[in-house]
Amino acid sequence: MPTDRQIARLYALGNHAGLNHAAVIAELADRYGVDSSKDLQPWQYEAYCTDLQRRQRPAAGPVKDSAYAAPDDMYQVAVAAKTFGRLWQHMTDDDVTLLAHLLNDWRLYRSRDRRLSQRQIDALLVKLAAVPLPVFRRAATVWLERYRNRNEKYFFGICQHVQADLAREAALQQQPLEFA
Repeated sequence: MPTDRQIARLYALGNHAGLNHAAVIAELADRYGVDSSKDLQPWQYEAYCTDLQRRQRPAAGPVKDSAYAAPDDMYQVAVAAKTFGRLWQHMTDDDVTLLAHLLNDWRLYRSRDRRLSQRQIDALLVKLAAVPLPVFRRAATVWLERYRNRNEKYFFGICQHVQADLAREAALQQQPLEFA
């Protein structure tokens, strides 16, 4: 029989795993056939708490948070972005390589620790997803030729200029040519 403190811990873990009080009771009834968390055996309590702790942590990716500190880590992030559809639908292996180079440049820009945290990676991928793939390809080419020692804000500025250039080119192609 768990103590009051253990029961409070069980419901706190359930809350962190996204379950409310009623959902925890329902799971306990389904798994162990108990009507109350006070009726759990010690091994049942430990097993259920372990399961709740596992559920509240995200599944481990290729590397741990704040461990994105090597070029290989950046390549794994880029491959995962393609594999799990975090960016563009028609992303090629060349795009993965471009993304890995960009992420590595931005990682190296962090002069203090040369790392990108999971939060930073997620924010960069969300921001990149808003950039059309052709714009990304052109901006990445410009970046790799000229601006590799700058931060990601500079890259997104390049993206804006490339997008404006593409819009101007499209507008010029739609205008009929006038000859005097």
